[in-house]
Order: sequence, then C-alpha cells, then structure tokens
Amino acid sequence: MVDVGKPLTMTVPYDAYPRAEAEWLKGEESLPTTTVDTTTDCTTFKIYEAKKSDKGRYKVILRNKHGQAEAFINVEVIGKYSHYYNLAYIYLNQSKKEKKNAMP
Repeated sequence: MVDVGKPLTMTVPYDAYPRAEAEWLKGEESLPTTTVDTTTDCTTFKIYEAKKSDKGRYKVILRNKHGQAEAFINVEVIGKYSHYYNLAYIYLNQSKKEKKNAMP
C-alpha cells in the first residue's frame, strides 16, 4: 500500500545461475525497463510518484537458460488525505446536531 504522490519500490529476491533476466508487467502490459534494476540476487521496480492508476496486480517473470519463475505483487494506492475525510464528516455532522439542538 502506498499514498498518492509517494514513491514505491517493489523488490523480488531470487537465486539463479546464470543470472536471470527480469520482465515486469502490470496486468498483461509490459512495463518500461527504465525503472527496473536487476542484480545477481534481486530485481526491483520503482514508481517515483504513485498515482491512483498504479493500483493493480504486478507480475515479474525471471528467466534464464534453465527456465522461468513468476512472482506477483498487489498494489493499493490510497488518497493523500483520505484518513481526514471521515474526521471532517463527523465534525460537520456534530455541528449540525449542535445547531439543531440549540434551536427553540
């Protein structure tokens, strides 16, 4: 889970020889490799500023000459100030009740 506008780094460790090639997907769409870093023991995909549209199921496919493996990550993106909305709603409702009770 990540807040809108915040960075998110997804890291998947692996153990493979020779080194695996990593392909990251969201749904069935291949993601750009500009924010992917794959080393000898893990692959990382970075989102620098999360948007609501980044929500979804991500898949990484690791391949080498011996075969392939897959891993999945579910990402939830929440609104920046979503936890304050309920507080404001309660405050407004309390104010209405107080005004209503104050009427003759």
